Amino acid sequence: MASDDISIATPTSACLTMSTQPSLPESSQKSFLFYGEIENFETLTPVLKSIHIKKIAVMAITERGIKITCEEENRTVQATVFVEKGLFTRYEMKNEKNPEVVSFRMIDLLNALAILFPNSSKQKSKISRSLLKIKYENIERIKLQVINENHSAMAYIQTFNLQQSLIVFSMSSVNKIILDVSVLIDFWKCADTTSSRLHLKILDSDPWFEMATDSNRGSFLQRVSAHSVHVEHYECSVPLEEHYEMSAMHFTLRPLLLSSKVSIAMDSNGLLCLQFVIRLDDSSGDFLESLRNHPDDINQKSLAISSDCKKCFVEFYIVPCVD
Repeated sequence: MASDDISIATPTSACLTMSTQPSLPESSQKSFLFYGEIENFETLTPVLKSIHIKKIAVMAITERGIKITCEEENRTVQATVFVEKGLFTRYEMKNEKNPEVVSFRMIDLLNALAILFPNSSKQKSKISRSLLKIKYENIERIKLQVINENHSAMAYIQTFNLQQSLIVFSMSSVNKIILDVSVLIDFWKCADTTSSRLHLKILDSDPWFEMATDSNRGSFLQRVSAHSVHVEHYECSVPLEEHYEMSAMHFTLRPLLLSSKVSIAMDSNGLLCLQFVIRLDDSSGDFLESLRNHPDDINQKSLAISSDCKKCFVEFYIVPCVD
């Protein structure tokens, strides 16, 4: 019997199904551990790419939203994107008190989204209205379905249990500076990215905040005053001076180019936390207010936003050099 469905097995083990037939109502489908609907998800694809620092990703589905985290092999760099529940038009968990945690290959997710949203990279000015349905039925796969005008497309991502749990970073007494991303972009334009390390210094007096690189090609130093017009918040309770592997800092460039504000925090042990706010539309909101009024850890709703603000957040933890 003829069928309008076409199944394609991709080299990355994600199974894709294209269909022009309407999907069945959710009430007629099997029970699920999680079901969500979100509009214009393709705007989040560059954000997901920005945390692709390792093959394996861990997704935590909680009552507040979805966290997707990648961690480097040496466990010195961890990157997380947080998509708040308020961005979804529908968000249902089988048991809100017990978060669902699942692992998958990050490239599988990115490839599936590239196929489901084939024109997203070409539509710079305006993205057509689309709806992404995310369904997690069991421990074996996640179902993604895009509905756009009169057609739909589906993809299945294979999942598995992670053998090693992620490190849970926590920051105690921190020093923090919130500033325009233009300051960091200007720094990276001039700094020698072939240097082995990045030097950071945060002080409670002049010269305040310093970023520097040093290599055979020469040295570069940039100082940012706490009173600069580009600085929205500055606090230093413990003056610190630390070095970080340049290879680790390279990972932060992609979310930097997507964001409008960045928070740089360091605790007394030198643990570095970079938090980027990324706008998904033209809605207004106060990033500074979110950072001031909520705890620092995304696990504790650090960058909570109201449901009418189309934004998501990316967070990087970077461990300092040991010598």
